[in-house]
Amino acid sequence: MISSTRLTLTIGALLRTLFAVMLMLVVGALALPIYGDLQQKAESERITGIARAGLTVFTALQNTRTERGPTRTTLEGKEPGSQSFIAGLMALRAKSEPAVLAVLEQCGVTDCVGEARDIYAGLPASVEKLASIRKEVDPAMRAPLSERRPNLAKDFNAAATDVIDRLEKMSNVLGEKVRMADAETAELMEIKQLAWLARDGVGLERTVLGDAFNAKGMSPAMQKKATELRARSEVTWSLVRELVARPGVPDDVASAVATAHELAFSTYEKIRKPVFEALAAGQPTPTPYEDVVNASNPALEALTAVAENAMTAAQRHAERKGDEASRNLLFHSLLLGLAVVVGLAGFIVVHRRVTTPIATMTSPCGASPTVTRESLFPARRAATRSAPWPRPWRCSKPA
Repeated sequence: MISSTRLTLTIGALLRTLFAVMLMLVVGALALPIYGDLQQKAESERITGIARAGLTVFTALQNTRTERGPTRTTLEGKEPGSQSFIAGLMALRAKSEPAVLAVLEQCGVTDCVGEARDIYAGLPASVEKLASIRKEVDPAMRAPLSERRPNLAKDFNAAATDVIDRLEKMSNVLGEKVRMADAETAELMEIKQLAWLARDGVGLERTVLGDAFNAKGMSPAMQKKATELRARSEVTWSLVRELVARPGVPDDVASAVATAHELAFSTYEKIRKPVFEALAAGQPTPTPYEDVVNASNPALEALTAVAENAMTAAQRHAERKGDEASRNLLFHSLLLGLAVVVGLAGFIVVHRRVTTPIATMTSPCGASPTVTRESLFPARRAATRSAPWPRPWRCSKPA
């Protein structure tokens, strides 16, 4: 026969064990989503930082690249650049210089190059070299070709290209990291990349037109190159418009695409096409080169704005996911805290209201309470007060 003491210990321990197991299961079930929330929050913060760095790099890349072509063409031309033209280049430089400095700062914190460490490591020296040659370029653009030192245009183009190539590789690395976040971000980055390719085609074709202006005509090789660049920009732009036509694309991205289409493929095209045809035919152009550049700059900026808006939208998307993860983390943490408090309170209640009474009921003393004559016959208490009674039975626990 199982002793009552052993039975009491077994029942109490069993109840406490079952309750503790249920509490641990509840805590575990709530801890899993908390872990997922922490991972999502950390990932969103990482993507947000990368997208922010990517936008900084892209801004520096765009403005430096826009400055390169017209500056080189002007340095190769016989005549000095006009004041308005030079002022426009200075405006571009005023944007590019702080943007490049921001890249140096931002990419010192965020990994912008992956395994290709030399790209970022050599960027400060490359930027310094470009800044140094700009000091020579600025007065040279205001002087005729005969007063400029030989190979100045070539040296400037090489220095600017080195900076641009480094920035472009960094932009590609950052874009690829952001693209891997999720499907929506991947589509936004696809829009960004295609818009940049379209802008690249328009900008490079403008450079070919500048070379043709200096040559007073367009050779067959120039015509072929300009035609290919224009075709590339038109094909990639058609893909951008198809992507933006899908449901769910942010309104600011769709609006930027509409604006860029009007400026780059309508307004600028009305100036570019007659100039291209005149140069190809060896005839005087209806529009001077500086006016072509001034007309193309808004088009290039509008195409760049599409890429920038797409990157900004990707950053906003990552920030929204981070905020959602923070809200979920708070909610699940509160649930976990509530579950722990309720569980501990329930454990105490079970101990006091269940296991303790069971222990009392099943103990050797619990079955036989203390008996007195007063408790048995309260009505005869006075009459029999002096009568001898046996000693009341008392419980004694076995040794």
